[in-house]
Amino acid sequence: MLKGYRTKLFTIVFASFLMYSCSNTITTEAALLEWINNPENGFSKKATANGFLFSAKYLPSAYLAYAEFKKGDSTKDIETLSKEFENSMTLLFSIEHEQQGIDATNYNVENMVAYKERINQLNFDIKNHMFIKEKNGKKIKPVLTTFENSYEIGGKKTFYIVFPKNKEVKNSSETIDLVFDDTFLDTGISHFVFQKEKINQLPTLEFIN
Repeated sequence: MLKGYRTKLFTIVFASFLMYSCSNTITTEAALLEWINNPENGFSKKATANGFLFSAKYLPSAYLAYAEFKKGDSTKDIETLSKEFENSMTLLFSIEHEQQGIDATNYNVENMVAYKERINQLNFDIKNHMFIKEKNGKKIKPVLTTFENSYEIGGKKTFYIVFPKNKEVKNSSETIDLVFDDTFLDTGISHFVFQKEKINQLPTLEFIN
Protein backbone atom coordinates (compact mmCIF):
# COMPACT_ATOMS: atom_id res chain seq x y z
CA MET A 1 0.00 0.00 0.00
CA LEU A 2 2.84 2.37 0.88
CA LYS A 3 4.58 1.46 -2.35
CA GLY A 4 1.45 2.39 -4.32
CA TYR A 5 1.22 5.71 -2.49
CA ARG A 6 4.84 6.53 -3.34
CA THR A 7 4.21 5.65 -6.98
CA LYS A 8 1.21 7.98 -7.15
CA LEU A 9 3.13 10.74 -5.37
CA PHE A 10 6.04 10.40 -7.81
CA THR A 11 3.64 10.52 -10.76
CA ILE A 12 2.01 13.73 -9.46
CA VAL A 13 5.36 15.41 -8.77
CA PHE A 14 6.76 14.38 -12.16
CA ALA A 15 3.64 15.60 -13.96
CA SER A 16 3.85 18.92 -12.12
CA PHE A 17 7.50 19.22 -13.13
CA LEU A 18 6.63 18.61 -16.77
CA MET A 19 3.85 21.20 -16.66
CA TYR A 20 6.20 23.74 -15.08
CA SER A 21 8.91 23.01 -17.64
CA CYS A 22 6.52 23.31 -20.56
CA SER A 23 5.08 26.58 -19.28
CA ASN A 24 8.58 28.02 -19.05
CA THR A 25 9.67 27.20 -22.58
CA ILE A 26 8.42 28.40 -25.96
CA THR A 27 9.29 26.25 -28.94
CA THR A 28 8.19 28.30 -31.97
CA GLU A 29 8.05 31.92 -33.10
CA ALA A 30 4.28 31.66 -33.60
CA ALA A 31 3.87 30.42 -30.03
CA LEU A 32 5.91 33.37 -28.74
CA LEU A 33 3.77 35.92 -30.60
CA GLU A 34 0.65 34.26 -29.22
CA TRP A 35 2.17 34.36 -25.72
CA ILE A 36 3.01 38.08 -26.06
CA ASN A 37 -0.55 38.83 -27.24
CA ASN A 38 -2.01 37.24 -24.11
CA PRO A 39 -2.59 40.14 -21.65
CA GLU A 40 -2.23 37.77 -18.68
CA ASN A 41 1.49 37.45 -19.42
CA GLY A 42 2.05 41.18 -18.95
CA PHE A 43 3.69 41.93 -22.31
CA SER A 44 0.59 43.45 -23.93
CA LYS A 45 -1.42 46.46 -22.73
CA LYS A 46 -4.45 48.22 -24.21
CA ALA A 47 -6.35 51.48 -23.82
CA THR A 48 -9.38 53.07 -25.50
CA ALA A 49 -10.41 56.69 -26.05
CA ASN A 50 -12.62 58.57 -28.52
CA GLY A 51 -13.36 55.40 -30.48
CA PHE A 52 -9.67 54.54 -30.86
CA LEU A 53 -8.07 51.35 -29.55
CA PHE A 54 -4.41 51.61 -28.58
CA SER A 55 -2.20 48.59 -28.07
CA ALA A 56 1.35 48.50 -26.71
CA LYS A 57 3.44 45.33 -26.75
CA TYR A 58 6.82 44.83 -25.12
CA LEU A 59 9.12 42.99 -27.55
CA PRO A 60 11.84 40.83 -25.93
CA SER A 61 15.38 41.70 -27.03
CA ALA A 62 16.13 38.02 -27.73
CA TYR A 63 13.25 37.88 -30.20
CA LEU A 64 14.29 41.13 -31.89
CA ALA A 65 17.81 39.74 -32.35
CA TYR A 66 16.37 36.52 -33.78
CA ALA A 67 14.12 38.46 -36.20
CA GLU A 68 17.05 40.59 -37.36
CA PHE A 69 19.29 37.54 -37.77
CA LYS A 70 16.59 35.69 -39.70
CA LYS A 71 16.49 38.45 -42.34
CA GLY A 72 19.97 37.38 -43.45
CA ASP A 73 21.12 40.97 -44.00
CA SER A 74 23.44 41.18 -41.00
CA THR A 75 27.00 39.84 -40.86
CA LYS A 76 26.72 39.59 -37.06
CA ASP A 77 25.87 36.37 -35.26
CA ILE A 78 22.76 36.11 -33.12
CA GLU A 79 24.72 36.38 -29.86
CA THR A 80 26.22 39.73 -30.90
CA LEU A 81 22.83 41.00 -32.04
CA SER A 82 21.28 39.93 -28.73
CA LYS A 83 23.80 41.98 -26.77
CA GLU A 84 23.09 45.02 -28.94
CA PHE A 85 19.32 44.77 -28.52
CA GLU A 86 19.71 44.40 -24.76
CA ASN A 87 20.87 48.03 -24.66
CA SER A 88 17.47 49.26 -25.81
CA MET A 89 13.80 48.62 -25.17
CA THR A 90 11.39 48.21 -28.09
CA LEU A 91 7.62 48.42 -27.98
CA LEU A 92 5.15 47.77 -30.77
CA PHE A 93 2.47 50.45 -30.62
CA SER A 94 -0.69 50.28 -32.72
CA ILE A 95 -3.70 52.52 -33.30
CA GLU A 96 -7.04 51.52 -34.80
CA HIS A 97 -10.58 52.89 -34.75
CA GLU A 98 -13.77 51.03 -33.91
CA GLN A 99 -15.51 52.52 -36.96
CA GLN A 100 -14.55 51.13 -40.35
CA GLY A 101 -13.01 53.70 -42.67
CA ILE A 102 -11.57 55.85 -39.88
CA ASP A 103 -7.93 55.54 -38.88
CA ALA A 104 -5.04 57.62 -37.55
CA THR A 105 -4.19 58.96 -41.00
CA ASN A 106 -7.63 60.38 -41.88
CA TYR A 107 -9.33 61.27 -38.57
CA ASN A 108 -10.48 64.94 -38.81
CA VAL A 109 -8.58 65.27 -42.08
CA GLU A 110 -10.51 67.35 -44.62
CA ASN A 111 -8.19 67.63 -47.60
CA MET A 112 -4.96 66.38 -49.14
CA VAL A 113 -2.87 69.12 -47.52
CA ALA A 114 -4.14 68.06 -44.09
CA TYR A 115 -3.58 64.41 -44.99
CA LYS A 116 0.08 65.04 -45.86
CA GLU A 117 0.49 66.93 -42.60
CA ARG A 118 -0.97 64.00 -40.66
CA ILE A 119 1.39 61.55 -42.35
CA ASN A 120 4.30 63.79 -41.39
CA GLN A 121 3.00 63.88 -37.81
CA LEU A 122 2.85 60.11 -37.63
CA ASN A 123 6.24 59.68 -39.28
CA PHE A 124 8.26 62.35 -37.52
CA ASP A 125 6.31 64.01 -34.70
CA ILE A 126 4.88 61.08 -32.74
CA LYS A 127 8.24 60.64 -30.99
CA ASN A 128 7.53 63.96 -29.27
CA HIS A 129 4.27 62.61 -27.86
CA MET A 130 5.49 59.31 -26.44
CA PHE A 131 7.70 58.83 -23.42
CA ILE A 132 8.37 56.65 -20.42
CA LYS A 133 7.43 58.33 -17.17
CA GLU A 134 9.69 57.49 -14.25
CA LYS A 135 8.61 57.35 -10.61
CA ASN A 136 10.19 60.76 -9.95
CA GLY A 137 8.26 62.30 -12.86
CA LYS A 138 11.20 62.41 -15.27
CA LYS A 139 10.33 61.72 -18.91
CA ILE A 140 12.48 59.43 -21.05
CA LYS A 141 11.99 60.06 -24.76
CA PRO A 142 12.41 57.45 -27.50
CA VAL A 143 15.60 57.36 -29.52
CA LEU A 144 13.76 56.01 -32.56
CA THR A 145 10.18 55.73 -33.83
CA THR A 146 9.24 53.95 -37.05
CA PHE A 147 5.81 54.27 -38.63
CA GLU A 148 4.82 51.16 -40.55
CA ASN A 149 2.42 52.79 -43.02
CA SER A 150 0.96 49.57 -44.40
CA TYR A 151 -2.61 48.80 -45.37
CA GLU A 152 -3.47 46.60 -42.40
CA ILE A 153 -6.87 45.06 -41.78
CA GLY A 154 -9.24 47.52 -40.15
CA GLY A 155 -6.98 50.48 -40.78
CA LYS A 156 -4.61 49.61 -37.96
CA LYS A 157 -1.46 51.74 -37.90
CA THR A 158 1.67 50.36 -36.27
CA PHE A 159 4.80 51.95 -34.85
CA TYR A 160 8.04 50.61 -33.43
CA ILE A 161 9.06 52.74 -30.44
CA VAL A 162 12.64 52.32 -29.19
CA PHE A 163 13.87 53.64 -25.83
CA PRO A 164 17.35 53.59 -24.31
CA LYS A 165 17.82 50.99 -21.61
CA ASN A 166 20.49 52.48 -19.37
CA LYS A 167 21.02 51.81 -15.65
CA GLU A 168 18.77 54.72 -14.77
CA VAL A 169 15.86 53.19 -16.65
CA LYS A 170 16.50 49.68 -15.32
CA ASN A 171 16.57 50.74 -11.68
CA SER A 172 14.10 53.63 -11.70
CA SER A 173 10.90 51.78 -10.82
CA GLU A 174 9.13 48.44 -10.57
CA THR A 175 7.06 49.41 -13.59
CA ILE A 176 7.49 50.73 -17.12
CA ASP A 177 4.93 53.48 -17.67
CA LEU A 178 4.60 54.20 -21.40
CA VAL A 179 2.68 57.43 -22.02
CA PHE A 180 1.02 58.59 -25.26
CA ASP A 181 0.22 62.30 -25.01
CA ASP A 182 -2.01 62.65 -28.04
CA THR A 183 -2.68 66.02 -29.67
CA PHE A 184 -4.18 65.04 -33.03
CA LEU A 185 -6.72 62.23 -32.39
CA ASP A 186 -8.59 63.90 -29.51
CA THR A 187 -7.82 61.05 -27.11
CA GLY A 188 -5.83 62.91 -24.45
CA ILE A 189 -3.26 61.04 -22.37
CA SER A 190 -3.06 57.24 -22.31
CA HIS A 191 -0.89 55.12 -20.00
CA PHE A 192 0.39 51.59 -20.63
CA VAL A 193 1.95 50.24 -17.44
CA PHE A 194 4.13 47.12 -17.64
CA GLN A 195 5.26 45.29 -14.50
CA LYS A 196 8.99 44.57 -14.62
CA GLU A 197 8.41 41.41 -12.58
CA LYS A 198 6.26 40.08 -15.42
CA ILE A 199 8.74 41.19 -18.09
CA ASN A 200 11.51 39.30 -16.30
CA GLN A 201 9.46 36.09 -16.38
CA LEU A 202 9.85 35.54 -20.12
CA PRO A 203 10.03 31.79 -20.78
CA THR A 204 13.07 30.22 -22.44
CA LEU A 205 12.85 30.63 -26.21
CA GLU A 206 13.89 27.16 -27.39
CA PHE A 207 13.56 28.01 -31.07
CA ILE A 208 16.37 30.56 -30.64
CA ASN A 209 18.75 28.68 -28.31
